[in-house]
Amino acid sequence: MSSKEEKIEIKQFLKVFFEQEDNITFYFLKKSKINSAFEYKIPFKTKKKSSTRKIQSLQKKIQQEMEIPWQFEHWSKFIGKIIPESKVYKIPFLDIEDIEVKNPWRVCSVGEHWVRRHPKHLHSGKVTDHDGHCRKNSSKKDLLGADEMDLIATKKIFLNPKVKVSSKDLGLGLSLESQNRYDKLISGWTAYWNDVFSFDNPLHPNHVKALIATESTFNPKAKASNPKPIGMARGLMQLTERTTRWAKDHNVREYRNQYIDLEYEDLWEPNRNIAFGVRHIFRKRETAKWILKRDPTWFEVLMDYKGKLRSKTSETKDVREKLQKIFETLGMEE
Repeated sequence: MSSKEEKIEIKQFLKVFFEQEDNITFYFLKKSKINSAFEYKIPFKTKKKSSTRKIQSLQKKIQQEMEIPWQFEHWSKFIGKIIPESKVYKIPFLDIEDIEVKNPWRVCSVGEHWVRRHPKHLHSGKVTDHDGHCRKNSSKKDLLGADEMDLIATKKIFLNPKVKVSSKDLGLGLSLESQNRYDKLISGWTAYWNDVFSFDNPLHPNHVKALIATESTFNPKAKASNPKPIGMARGLMQLTERTTRWAKDHNVREYRNQYIDLEYEDLWEPNRNIAFGVRHIFRKRETAKWILKRDPTWFEVLMDYKGKLRSKTSETKDVREKLQKIFETLGMEE
């Protein structure tokens, strides 16, 4: 039979494409002179025609991706007819017990992250395109990166949230199109993070829209300078370089088990900026709660996001009034 590394690779490849509902089981053949001609044959069992069709469609893709001539054979047509059952390992190398139930929002299981399609250098010296796949996180903690953010934003559950942002003229002197351009992203990422944290009083997408309106006026290229340790604030939700570093540093307890892995340049991209920004709102809820010694309102959380929760300066008064005005326009209470 093939090498241990090859077995692990084909198992990981199959786990990306199959879920428990596929009800399919894969086996390896025992190594022997009798079946050396069948070295890369993989028998599988399933009663579902849809799973058989999925295997057929993946056959060529797998051979191209891995540069190994794996061939899948339905148990009923192969075992007992072409090769005896005694030549098959009794324990399957992949069955429905091995395939974790994924979070409906995510592409990968918890503890894994998505790696986009990229060139792969083979032992033969050839370079082939390696399709997108899930990879284990070394820390075993949840990590959300740019590639998976982009895929999540295409899912039905993301595009059809139960609570949607209000599309209104906020009195900013901008066209309605400019003010409402990011409504789907705002609604989708608010629903995503509400599902992750499950508070009794969930964040409303209008809260996020009000924050973006007052932070960047819906300008994805907005930037603001800060002292060196903090670094430049970028994009729609004005995320700083320091916050970006902390969000992916597993040695910093700032984000605990929900880490965000982005580079500074990712912050200019609206989907990634909003995904990270809404996550940061939930982080600021923790800090506001610690400051106030009670559960904060979302208005108070947003003021803490702006660094103005305890401040009483004239500047803070102006910031508060602008945020209150947007809240009122969107029909939200403090």
